[in-house]
Amino acid sequence: MRRWLLLVFAALAGLEGDLATQLESPASPPRQDGVVWGTWDTATPQSFEFRDGQRHHGQLPATRYNHVTLYDPARRRVLLLMGYLYDHQRHHATWLDDVWEFDVDHEQWRCVHAGTTWGAQPPAGSGDLPRARYGPSAVLHADSVWVFGGDDGKGTSRPHDTTSTTTALDDLWELRLGTMQWHHHPMQQQQHNDADSWPLPRSLHAACVLRDNSGDAHMLIFGGVGLGDAWVWSFRERRWETFDGVGSRSSAGVLPGPRHGTALTVTGDGQRAYMFGGARVRPLGLYNDLWEVSLEGGWRQLRRTQSRHDALHTLPLSPVPRSYHGAAITSVAGIASDVLVVFAGANCSGSCVCFDDAWALAVSDDDRGAWSAPWQRVTLGTGQQPPSTRYHPTLVSIEPERGVLYAFGGESYRPVYMYHNAMLRLTLTAVPSVETRTTALSAIAALSLIALVMCCILCKANSTRPYRKPFSKQ
Repeated sequence: MRRWLLLVFAALAGLEGDLATQLESPASPPRQDGVVWGTWDTATPQSFEFRDGQRHHGQLPATRYNHVTLYDPARRRVLLLMGYLYDHQRHHATWLDDVWEFDVDHEQWRCVHAGTTWGAQPPAGSGDLPRARYGPSAVLHADSVWVFGGDDGKGTSRPHDTTSTTTALDDLWELRLGTMQWHHHPMQQQQHNDADSWPLPRSLHAACVLRDNSGDAHMLIFGGVGLGDAWVWSFRERRWETFDGVGSRSSAGVLPGPRHGTALTVTGDGQRAYMFGGARVRPLGLYNDLWEVSLEGGWRQLRRTQSRHDALHTLPLSPVPRSYHGAAITSVAGIASDVLVVFAGANCSGSCVCFDDAWALAVSDDDRGAWSAPWQRVTLGTGQQPPSTRYHPTLVSIEPERGVLYAFGGESYRPVYMYHNAMLRLTLTAVPSVETRTTALSAIAALSLIALVMCCILCKANSTRPYRKPFSKQ
C-alpha cells in the first residue's frame, strides 16, 4: 500500500509540474485568458490565379467568389456550387454553374456536375438546369441541396412587378445528391400576381435550415441586396410564407434590417441560428451586430453583458464591422457550448479593405438575449501567418467535435489582386482560462498533499510496530 501511495504521489507531482510548464511555456504564443488557438494549413494548394488567364483546371475547381459551400456529413464531402470570376482569356465576367465535391478523407476534388459555363454538354437525362449565377443561397436537407435566387447578370423581371427590372433571380432549385440531377420548383400560376406568396428576387442573401418544436424542417432566407425581409419554405408543405407573419412564425416586428453579405449559421440542435454583420446599400451601412433567430421565438439582437474582465481587456471586444465574410458553427475542445467562427470579409463602404482575421464566440441559449463570454480573436501559433486578406470566402465546419473547418475561395486586393481556389484548413483548440488552469493545478496539488499525508501516516504506523526478528531455521 505504501509503495502504491508513493507512486501516486510521484505521478501527481510530475503531472503538476508538466501542466505548469506547458501552460507557461515560453515557446507557446502569448496566451491570454480563454483565448482560442488556431492552426491554418493547406489541404489543396492554389492552382492558378486571377491574372494567369486560365479558365479551368481539370482536377480543381476554377477560382471564384460569391459561391456556396456545404458539408455533406453522410458522404464526408464538401460541396461547391456556382460563383463568379472575371475570365481574362475571354475578357468578360463569368458566372458559374458547376458543382464540385471535396473528399475530406483523401483531400481530393472531383467535378460531379460540369454545368455549361465552360462549354460542357449537360449529362443525358439531366433535364432543365439552373442558370449560372453568383450570390445564391443553398442549404442541405434530406439528401438534397436547395438553391434559391442569386444574380445571373442578364436581367429578369417579375410578372407582378413590371415597373422594375433586376438581374437578381427568384427561382428555387433542388439538386438531388443520389442522382446529381437538378429539379425546378416553379412558382405556381396563382402566385405570379401575389407578391405575398413568393419571395422577391434577391442575391447575396443568407439562408439556413431550422427545425420547429415538432421537428419539421424549414428553409429560412433573409435579406439580400436592398432587402430586409425573411421567408420560410416548408419542405413538407412545399410552400413559402413570410417569417414576420402570425403565430409561431411571428417575429413580433423585430428584424435585423436590410442587409446583404452575411450568413446564417445553425447550432447543433438545429433550432437556432446566428447571424453576424453584413452591409446595407441605402443608406450605406456596415454592421458587426449579432442576431439569434428561431422559428418559434423569431429574431432577437444579442447584446454582450459587461463584466469585470472587460475593464482589463486590451484587445477589441468584437470583430470590426464587415460583410462578405465566411461564418460557421463548430465545437472546440474546452468550450462547453457551440462556437461561432467568423473569417475574413471586408469593409466596402468606400474602396474595399479586406481582412484576414478569424474570430470565435461561444454561444448558448440565453432567454435574456445576452452573452457573457467575449469574442476571441483566434491566436495563431508561433511563426504562423494567416491566409491572405480576402472577402467572399466560404467557411464550413466538417468535424465539429474536433474544431476543424475548411475555407474556400474569395477575392484579394493585397498583396496581389487575385481570386482563390486553395482549400484551407483551420483547426481550433481552446486555451483554458485562468480560473480553469488554477482549478486544475489546485486539484492536483490537493491530491498530491493527500497522498503525502497518507504516506506519512503509514510510515509512522510502521515505525511504531514491535520489531520482529526474521524467521531463521535453527
